[in-house]
Amino acid sequence: MYNILLLRELDPGALQIELAAIFRISPRDVDVSDQDEMEERNWNAIVSCDFAQGSGDIPWKLSIYASGEVGARPSESVLASEIARTLNVSVLFPGALTLPSVWNVRRSDGAAGFVRIAEPESDDDVLRVILTEQDLPELPGAASGGIPEVIRELQIPSPVSDALLGRCTSGDSRRIHGLLVNWERLTVRMSSGWPPSGWYPPEMYAEDLRLRDELGVCTPEEDRDLVRGLLERLDAAYRASSVSDDGRLLCEALGSTASASLPSRAWYWLRRPLDAPWRS
Repeated sequence: MYNILLLRELDPGALQIELAAIFRISPRDVDVSDQDEMEERNWNAIVSCDFAQGSGDIPWKLSIYASGEVGARPSESVLASEIARTLNVSVLFPGALTLPSVWNVRRSDGAAGFVRIAEPESDDDVLRVILTEQDLPELPGAASGGIPEVIRELQIPSPVSDALLGRCTSGDSRRIHGLLVNWERLTVRMSSGWPPSGWYPPEMYAEDLRLRDELGVCTPEEDRDLVRGLLERLDAAYRASSVSDDGRLLCEALGSTASASLPSRAWYWLRRPLDAPWRS
């Protein structure tokens, strides 16, 4: 089943044709009906779409079902993108996130991002989009900005750090592995355009550097050769995606009070990403 939220209502006939194209079936095999309609449905349809009136900023909700006879089964992301592009509407869908108030969004021009919806506290409350990473034509007055929880939720593979698993002899190996994973994920973000949204807050970046500091003091003697080899690879990746600036750009982003301690910090504090993600 696909759960889709639309930022404006659509013509049911146009939606029927679009769903037929997406699922590669005939329009006569698609039923698009109000969720309360029981009499005029096409009960033989192999794709059915129930629509319901929403509230506030979310005027339409869709529940789409495809039976086992349907061969083409697009992902939620593809389905949302196609509906947005063809029917000129911004589409929200949950995706793989486990954050209940945050939804993926696709605009008609293909732009992707996330929005935060205020959860209604009573039956009388309406749905409101309180923050969006992308400007949405249907909601010109919505507040825009990054959503840090989305960054933390994203799972980034860490094959270099995972070489430590099962090889450390110390009981602190899980902690050390976690620190290496965090450092590796930062280098991956730096080299791949700062997924998932091309944005990264300076506070989170500074937190990553502080965790890198811990790797220099918490590794037991018996594990140091192994960790040192992994860390050299990750440090090289960090250098390749950064440039020396004596830490000025990060200090500006964090506030001038952060600059006093920089001369005594490790070398990675004195570099900045080639494309600083907090400036956008």
